[in-house]
Amino acid sequence: MSRVGLSYDECRKTWVGMIALAGVAAERGVVRLVYLDEAYERRVREGRMTTAHDLREAIIEGTVQRVRPKVMTVTAVMGPDSFARGGGSDKGKGLVSSAN
Repeated sequence: MSRVGLSYDECRKTWVGMIALAGVAAERGVVRLVYLDEAYERRVREGRMTTAHDLREAIIEGTVQRVRPKVMTVTAVMGPDSFARGGGSDKGKGLVSSAN
């Protein structure tokens, strides 16, 4: 995460935001594993887990089920701060850039 050359001051709020984002990322990773596990177990029960291609399809299925909610959340939370102008927007940009 290189933030060299950005035009905002890194402050404690920015670092707190980065720590919070790390926690959210860990939580979402666990949720993603749950979706992957459910897709895998469903295919095993149905007898459709016999080849590496079947495993790949289960991974894609579990991932796709998780992509839409994640994209919606990221857009709703980070979208407004990414394009904000005016007072206080410099703090939001610090948080948004730390997630990239």
